Amino acid sequence: MHHFLPLCLLWLCCLFAPPVCLAQMPIDSTFANNGLLEIDIDYFDQPVKTLTLPNGKLLLLANTGKTDTVWGYDADAALLGINSNGIADADFGANGGKTVFDFTNLGFSEAKDMVYAPDETIWILGQAYNPDSIAYRPFCLAKFLSNGLPDTAFANRGTRTFSFSGGTELPYALALQPDGRLIAAGGTIAANGLHQELPAIARFLPNGSIDTTWGQTGKIVYNFTAGIVNPLLTTTTHPTAEKNVRHSNSGFFTTVLTLPDGKILCAGAYSPVLNYQCLLMRFNANGTIDSTYAQNGIAAFDIEPGYNNYIQKMLLQNNGQVILALSVDYNLFTKDFYLMTIDSSGQLPVLNNTFDFNGNADYLQDIVLQSNGKIICAGRSVKPLNDNPAYLSDFIALCRLDSTASAFDLPFSDAQNRVFSYDTTLQMGAYNVTLQPNQQIVLSGLVTTHNPANYSNLLLCRILNNESFSTTVQPVMPSNQTIIAFPN
Repeated sequence: MHHFLPLCLLWLCCLFAPPVCLAQMPIDSTFANNGLLEIDIDYFDQPVKTLTLPNGKLLLLANTGKTDTVWGYDADAALLGINSNGIADADFGANGGKTVFDFTNLGFSEAKDMVYAPDETIWILGQAYNPDSIAYRPFCLAKFLSNGLPDTAFANRGTRTFSFSGGTELPYALALQPDGRLIAAGGTIAANGLHQELPAIARFLPNGSIDTTWGQTGKIVYNFTAGIVNPLLTTTTHPTAEKNVRHSNSGFFTTVLTLPDGKILCAGAYSPVLNYQCLLMRFNANGTIDSTYAQNGIAAFDIEPGYNNYIQKMLLQNNGQVILALSVDYNLFTKDFYLMTIDSSGQLPVLNNTFDFNGNADYLQDIVLQSNGKIICAGRSVKPLNDNPAYLSDFIALCRLDSTASAFDLPFSDAQNRVFSYDTTLQMGAYNVTLQPNQQIVLSGLVTTHNPANYSNLLLCRILNNESFSTTVQPVMPSNQTIIAFPN
């Protein structure tokens, strides 16, 4: 899995992108200024999650970082409020539209996911650590008020930290159940010196306290050889840092679905020996494994043997089927968007199709379901010559699929319009997609700059959600909104 801080360090040496072909932009010019909003918080800015609120306003969760004279690099999380028309909500947050923050008193913070509760509480999942104690990296659950300020009455300065194994934890996904309870999922590094990643999941009450009716302690770790392990509520052991060597029978969760019957579907990756396979596990409402799902509650499969396969996102359709968005880590071959369907019983999934964008290396980052059942997919598209870990993206990749996720929805996904960029000399890509109440499509991504003191900015754009992208749309420059970071 990719992590924010290591990528930041890799990208420090890759400041300028080579020129690429320009595609026409299907943007909605009524959003922000000519359809695009560029936001500069600090040296490196990357979106994590974008949510549409019932009133049409947007919440944007991001990670931001800068060089630091003490540790060399400092990473923070940022929460931004944006009006439905793409203009920053000046009344939101600690400083004119946003709050930049660390989790509790831990210096390096990385946000992972966010949900918005019916009581207007904003919950944020992340990870944090201090550079002088990197072996202790707990899950962090932060509570924010609807005005964008942390709820300082909650836990420690608005953040609760918790661990499964007591050392390096791997938070990835946060989900909200209909009754307001929270599901936090990811992985934990087993304290056995073997860097064995184990899937981990915890449930919290609507007030943010641990739900002890989930499993035996409110927290569950699944060991593929020993079954469910129920960690203690508190753990004080902080094992020494372990080498980054994958161990067999490893796994982690990357995404979670709360199902209408109260069950929880978790997805991610499982490594039986060397490479990761896609992993699905379904839990009952009390935290036990649902043995009626797949094979004793677990499904593991790969679509490209010999490479790392994992599930990136899931969508629940009205018929009970689940759409899986997959990632495959090819080394030498062109990457594409992979989508699969699995039924409610968890039987062997069906590969719907693979979707390629102009022969590029394509990275599917997010999917969302429209009210008509069609599926919006967004991500990054990289020219094959530029495809390496230190390179972000040449184009924003966008398409709409039919309700079966097996074919492009034409003419919306006309071949000449599936990738676009507004500046051929910059890298840019989409990381999230959300739908506003009128089904307008809002993409959040990043774009690099030509300024050596500012590597990347956040980029939001709204896409025309009609039956075809206008062929008369011309490239335009976004409004540029410079935001000064609020001190920690």
